Order: sequence, then structure tokens, then C-alpha cells
Amino acid sequence: MSAKKSAQTQCLTCFSIINIMSYLVLARKWRPQGFDDLVGQEAITRILKNSISQKKIAHAYIFSGPRGVGKTSTARILAKALNCENGPTPSPCGTCASCTAVKDGTSIAVLEIDGASNNSVDDIRDLREGVKYTPLGGRYKIYIIDETHMLSTSAFNALLKTLEEPPPHAIFVLVTTAPRKIPATIFSRCQHLPFRRISAQKIKDRVRHIASSEDIKISDSAIEMVARAADGSMRDSLTILDQVTAFSSEIDADGVKDLLGIADIEMLAEVSAAVIDGDREKVISVISELVDKGADLKSFAKDLVEFFRNLLIAKFVKKPEEILDLSEDEIKIVSRILPKISPDLLTLMLSEMAKAELDVRSSFSPRLSLEMSLIRISFLSTLKPVQEAIENIDAL
Repeated sequence: MSAKKSAQTQCLTCFSIINIMSYLVLARKWRPQGFDDLVGQEAITRILKNSISQKKIAHAYIFSGPRGVGKTSTARILAKALNCENGPTPSPCGTCASCTAVKDGTSIAVLEIDGASNNSVDDIRDLREGVKYTPLGGRYKIYIIDETHMLSTSAFNALLKTLEEPPPHAIFVLVTTAPRKIPATIFSRCQHLPFRRISAQKIKDRVRHIASSEDIKISDSAIEMVARAADGSMRDSLTILDQVTAFSSEIDADGVKDLLGIADIEMLAEVSAAVIDGDREKVISVISELVDKGADLKSFAKDLVEFFRNLLIAKFVKKPEEILDLSEDEIKIVSRILPKISPDLLTLMLSEMAKAELDVRSSFSPRLSLEMSLIRISFLSTLKPVQEAIENIDAL
């Protein structure tokens, strides 16, 4: 009887381990599977769909842009569209053997190559040898070279001839986050499609939809904070969402702040007002409070530069809420500080703040660097605005 119970316990343990290991992170689970699933890349989606419909498919593409905006996903969708049993079609079925193989990463007609680890001329020579053979599992043989900018100069040179005169069944998709590092000779042989950062509003809408589908309880303010922390990257937003779901069952803005180390806007406003007023004692007091809380001073310095930038935009723009990615309460906090400072002094302070952020980021003692930088910038508050100085001279 005890042996039977022991066997049952072992089976339950194995089943639990399998369940844990089978968990798929949100960024992979919700990866776009068709052109219509891509968010924030409408122009590129239209170009590729029209190219397929009109049978004007280029032999080589360069997909460039920031991380996490859909470059590799788009390359895979393109591979699906070209080799789908119902295609080539701008709307791949997603259920045929070819589409399923691409989705699972098992397609022998789609070769994904990591440019960072396969960057030698010998690797490209091997690729060239394989290009001439027709694909076994589809119409086209698609080569997706990720991190293309990591290829060596000799590897790029070895790739030139193949890109110039590829066999009719071969299509290359070069994916990169650093297009400037790719030689002009490669660029001239490819169709370049630049991917853009995804707007915060589109990220918020997508995160809200996924949270609802996954039954994740998250407040609107927390979603706003996740979208801002993602900085235009859909993948980063879903990675952050995964993190915060592990942090708490009901996610609010405070939980996201604690997890990501995001500075509270009230604290940013307090430091900014102290610097503008020349209240150096207050500056030191707030930094001491941040250190006691275990805050990341390098991240705080970065957030402070962003806050001063928001102040500057709000100073010159009549409707800052249309440009700044801030909530109504945050706009009120920014507006509260604006009367304290002139536009020319604010511009000067922002310039110095940007330099200070670089110093803090590279400093061995971030606290000392931040304190000295903010104290130095606070002395600018004693400067008179140009117009006021002219009026004072005229009054003499």
C-alpha cells in the first residue's frame, strides 16, 4: 500500500514539474502569427501584403529597428505567407503543415541563423553552398539572419554575390537593430523596411487585451506604467507583465513601481522644484531618502532628465497632454512647477541635467555624483532671465 502511495506521489510530482516546464511566457504565447496581428507596423504590413498579392516579392529584405517591435516575427510571417499550402498569400492559414512547421521552428525550408555566433566567412560559405539546392518543404527557401550587423567584413563580402544573383527559390531577410553597421554594398542589394517604436497607446491597448484574455487583474495606472517602462517595445511590455503577475495577483501602480524601481512622479517633482528654487538642503534630503529606500539612483537620474524634458515641452506647447505620454494627474503636477521657472533657464537646466545623467550612469559612486550634479545645477537658479536683465538695465 505504501509503495502504491509512493508511486502516486512520484507521478503527481512529475506532473507538476511538466506543468511548470510547459508554461509559455506571454511574449512567446502572444507572438504575432499573421500580418494582421502585428501592432504598430501598419506601413510595413501593407507593403509586404501588397508585394505578395502582386507577386512582386523581393529576393532580399533588411528589417531594421529597435528591439521587440516585431522584426523577426514579421520575417516568420513572411515565410509562412510564401510557403503556405494556400499561397503565396497575404493571409496564411496557420494550420497547414508548412505554417505549423514555421510556427514550431521545425521547417526545413526556413533557416534562422544567429549572425552573432555565425559571423565568420566560413559560415557564409556554408550558407552559399546550401542556397543552390531547392527546398524540400516549400516553394521558397527563406534565410532569416538575425543580428546581421554582427557579421564580419569578410562575411559580408562573401554574401555580396549571393545577394546580387540569388537562385529564384531563395529569399533573404536580414534582421538588425543597428542598420548603420551594415555596409552600403549590402543595402543596395536589399529592400529596406525600417520598423518603428510602438506608441505607448498601442502598447497599452495590447497589454489590456492580453491581461483580459489571461484573466490578469491589473489597474489602468499599472498598465500605463508598464507601457512607459517598455519604451516602445511590445516584447518588453509583455516580459514586464509576466514579471508583475509573479509579483502580485492584483497588480497596481505601486507594485509596478516597486518591482521595476520606477521613480514616483511626486518625488521627481519634489527634487525638480528644490533644484529650481535653489533649495540645496532639500535636494540632499530627498536623495538621502531615496538611498534609504534602496532606490536605483542611476534610474532616478534618467527619470529626472525625462521629467525636465516634460517640463520644457509643457512650457512651450499649449496642449502638452496631446504630446506628452502622461496621465491627467501627472500633467497637473508638471503644470504646478512651470510658473517657477523661465523657458531659457529651464532649457539650460535640462542641458546640464542630461550631462549629469551621463556622469551618474558611469560613476563608481552614483550618490556623490547625483548630489554634486544637482547642487551645481541648483546654482543656475540665481541667474536672471535675459528679458529681466534687460529691463533692469533699462531702469537704470
